[in-house]
Amino acid sequence: MSKVRRIRYVVKFANSNLPVVGKGGYLKKSIHLGAYGWHHEHWFSTFYPDDIPTGETGEEDWLLTYYSNAFDTVIVPADYWCTDKKVDCENWLDDVHADFQFLVECHARIFDCLSMSDWVDGLKKLRPQLGALVVLKSEVPSVDEVSFSDLIESVANTLGVDVSGAGFDEIWRQDDPRPSCLAYIEDDLSDMRSARTVAEKFIDSTGEGDTATMIFDHPELQAAGLLKFRSVLEIMGY
Repeated sequence: MSKVRRIRYVVKFANSNLPVVGKGGYLKKSIHLGAYGWHHEHWFSTFYPDDIPTGETGEEDWLLTYYSNAFDTVIVPADYWCTDKKVDCENWLDDVHADFQFLVECHARIFDCLSMSDWVDGLKKLRPQLGALVVLKSEVPSVDEVSFSDLIESVANTLGVDVSGAGFDEIWRQDDPRPSCLAYIEDDLSDMRSARTVAEKFIDSTGEGDTATMIFDHPELQAAGLLKFRSVLEIMGY
C-alpha cells in the first residue's frame, strides 16, 4: 500500500489529542521527544488502533508511521536487530516524516544475531535521518570494553554521526545529571509536575541554542503520558 494511503490511515484513526507532526513539527526544533522503542505490547489498543497493520503474517507494518505522527525521535533498541519483523531499515525512512531522527542503541549482543557488516549496512540506510549511536548500558559488554568502544567509534566515524553514552559523550540521567544534549529518563510520566521539574533541570544543563533530545523509558510508560508531556513542553515554550 502506498505511503499516501498509509498516512491517511494514520490520520483517520488518530484521536483529537494526537495532531500530525508535519515538517517543522509542533514542538520547537530545540527539543526532540521520543521513547525507547515504538513496539510496546501495552501500547496496543491504548495508543495504536486495534486494526493497524503490525507486520504479522506478511502484512505491512504501520506502527512506526503512526508513532512518528506523534513524536519526532526514537531509540532503536539493540534487541530489535535480533527480531526480523522489527528491522526494516530500507523502509523506515519512508515510514517517518522528514524531521524524524533515529538514535540507535549499540550493544555487543547485536553481533550475536548478525554480522558487523550487515549492521553497518542497515545503519547506512538510516544515515539521512540517523541522529546518533547510543551506548546506554554501563556494564562491560560481552566483548572487550576497549575493543567495543573502538569498534563503535569507528562505525560512527564512517557514518559521520556522534556517539553518546558510556565511554563517549555524556548522557543526562536523573541520577547522574551531567551536561549533555541527550537525556535518557527512566520514568513512567505518571507525575507531570515531577516530570516538568526533571525537564527544567535537563534543559538548564544544555547550552543556549543547542538542540536537545529527551528519551523516556519505563516498563509502564504509556504513549498517552508522552503526549501529555509534549503538551507540558509546549507550555514551557518548547
